[in-house]
Amino acid sequence: MIKLLYFLKNTLIFSVLTILTQVGGIIYLLHKPISWILEKRYTNVFARFFVKAFSFAIFYSVISLTIIPIIAIPTGRVPMPLFSSDSKPIKPRTILTCLANRHYVKLSLRKEVFRITQEMKSQYPDNEVLYLDANFPFINGFPLLPHLSHDDGEKLDLAFFYKNATTKEAVNSSPSWC
Repeated sequence: MIKLLYFLKNTLIFSVLTILTQVGGIIYLLHKPISWILEKRYTNVFARFFVKAFSFAIFYSVISLTIIPIIAIPTGRVPMPLFSSDSKPIKPRTILTCLANRHYVKLSLRKEVFRITQEMKSQYPDNEVLYLDANFPFINGFPLLPHLSHDDGEKLDLAFFYKNATTKEAVNSSPSWC
């Protein structure tokens, strides 16, 4: 019975991570040997849970930010920038978009977005363009929930520009949670 519960727990974690990030389930499986080593080292249940969770978070972040962008290039997808710069005045609304690997587009779309954001920057130098969801790094047809049409590297959600209600000045934020 315990082995069945262990299998169901791992299947659920794998499935949720795969649905939300496309590669999280694979990264979870790659982390299992590290998890087993840590499990033997810590006898306290709470310490074991937090050490394993922290270890996975670091492992996942490193792979998502360093390895996934490199192996996504041959599939025709490239990441949008994590930070805004003078040459690329666009950034994610939240870093979670990048950590969930939801910031990949085709190279042609990224070039066009950079061109448009450069024009925006010249007209509105104090504002930055914020992007929300784009696509996953691999596999055409893999839906990006809740955006079922974001499955081919050719879509990118941009945040609207807002003005402060009292001062009528443009603000660099968005009410979106993602």
